[in-house]
Amino acid sequence: MRQPTPNTGMFGNITLLANIERALKHIWTVKQSKKPDYKSFGTKPNVVIILSCKRSGTSFFGELFNQNPDVFYVFEPLMYFTYMALNHEISNDKFDTLSLKMIESISTCDIHHIPYLSKWWEKGYNRRLSINFKGLSMESGIKKISERCNVSKLIAIKTIRVADIALLRDFIESEKANVKVLHLVRDPRAVMNSRWKLKEPNSDFLRKRRNGNATDEVVDLCQHTTRNIEYVSSKPDWLRGKYKLLRYEDVASFPIESSIEIYNFLGIDYPSALTDWLNNNTNKQSGNPYGTSRVSYQIINNWRKEIALNKLNEIQEKCKHTMTSLGYEVLNGEKQLLDIDGKIAYKAFTKPEFT
Repeated sequence: MRQPTPNTGMFGNITLLANIERALKHIWTVKQSKKPDYKSFGTKPNVVIILSCKRSGTSFFGELFNQNPDVFYVFEPLMYFTYMALNHEISNDKFDTLSLKMIESISTCDIHHIPYLSKWWEKGYNRRLSINFKGLSMESGIKKISERCNVSKLIAIKTIRVADIALLRDFIESEKANVKVLHLVRDPRAVMNSRWKLKEPNSDFLRKRRNGNATDEVVDLCQHTTRNIEYVSSKPDWLRGKYKLLRYEDVASFPIESSIEIYNFLGIDYPSALTDWLNNNTNKQSGNPYGTSRVSYQIINNWRKEIALNKLNEIQEKCKHTMTSLGYEVLNGEKQLLDIDGKIAYKAFTKPEFT
């Protein structure tokens, strides 16, 4: 039997092109059905760096991102540098350089170049990622982290260990990633009361004190906050449109509204499931001081029932400028301190935001 003659000429070419087009469309449809690797398309990763101080409500705040499956969330990746410095495994003057290298490695999903990677893995700091590594070797685990990072719509890094926002300038200006900064602050009276309740040393303060950069923890807290607020208030061009200041009290009082505002600022779709999580976790109290379940309206004022009057006066004296700049009211005497319904401890203030 004679074999059919293949299509040739102009119409044959048209048929061939049509077949190629259908094949390409099929390939594209398959790719679209999978979660895309954003970096493979040459798109710079979207990154948010959450900066704050110890016991400022960051564990709860970080859950606004950890509860989103499209977010690659990393909390306190710089912690092991603190312990390395305290154990004399690194010099204190290398802390900032290593911290910035860590932030850049995570932000660009370049996990293999995390400083002291073997130690980071061996000491279990990979547990600070919401990924199950049970039974995985370091090589397989790093591969898994990289893959998860690369397909995420947003990379969120929460840290209480960046001393100055200005340290982020070179990385943000390098434009290796689309970076925005969320700066979370909290009433210093609540912060210090929470720290004292833990009855454990503040490792990061000990590291700074050893280096001669701090002698008084209350002063260190408020100087850190004031220094950064004043820097941002100078409106540096490199931060324009990339910075947002938030008070913990506002977020805790209006968690859903605040979350929507934050996601809008980041240009990321707000996940509806987060509303359910917030409703379930801002209306109950866990006994874990590092937990994320809180009765929001109560936690804002709990410190007023617990703090000693002499400690209150000490903080207000040392932190008056910081408190005033952030809208925190001075409380005069025990009567005002305990009059939670009648004497509000914070008020509206002008945030140093700029576009």
